[in-house]
Amino acid sequence: MKDELNPYFWKDGHLDSRIRMKLLDIADDFINTLGIDYDEAEDVIMTGSLANFNWSEEYSDIDLHVVVDFSLLGGDPSLLKDYFDAKRKLWNEHHKDLRIYGFKVELYVQDSSEVHASSGVYSIDKDKWLVKPNKDNMSMDDVDSDFVKEAVSQITEQIDGLYEIFNATDDEYKVRRVGELAKELFDIIKRARSGSLQKNKKEMNDGNIIFKTLRRNGYMEKLINLINDVYDKCNSL
Repeated sequence: MKDELNPYFWKDGHLDSRIRMKLLDIADDFINTLGIDYDEAEDVIMTGSLANFNWSEEYSDIDLHVVVDFSLLGGDPSLLKDYFDAKRKLWNEHHKDLRIYGFKVELYVQDSSEVHASSGVYSIDKDKWLVKPNKDNMSMDDVDSDFVKEAVSQITEQIDGLYEIFNATDDEYKVRRVGELAKELFDIIKRARSGSLQKNKKEMNDGNIIFKTLRRNGYMEKLINLINDVYDKCNSL
């Protein structure tokens, strides 16, 4: 944990004005790709580690969320989420080199009714903290380090094992089964993280630390790649 927020971004408790205006410009450009009006975006927020004391020069991204009330758009909320997820993935893929002071900018569309358990949330639109970070919420006292290490070890072994099976067979049934197990594992990791955040109301909890460790050591990306590789293999002739 750091002693202060990232000094490039935060000046006297507020987001640096140049960075704020740049992020608003980026958010406007992103909104323009979504097929919605600008006034349908309720807010633009910055969250994640760069809005907190656990930021890292190596691993932190700028998590930029466009907040939209899905219920006002009409249609099935789950379809809207899939649509916006596809749009943000396409944007992020096309703008891999978009950085501010070396930190990658990651866009996301957040439903205003979505529970977002973060101990640091800043409204870029309103230029104020919605959830001000507190060092007490970053304490590791509630983290079971032994459990986290064991869980990470077991998950990485599972992912490696699934990749070994995938690479060793051309049997379509076995390949599809690998894909099913990979998706199940991905969902388990995500649910554990979300559940821990909602239950503990703190960044430092077992589920979140497990997820962050797997992301930092490359295994979340490896798991996603495996799911995509299975699809490609099963649908190629």
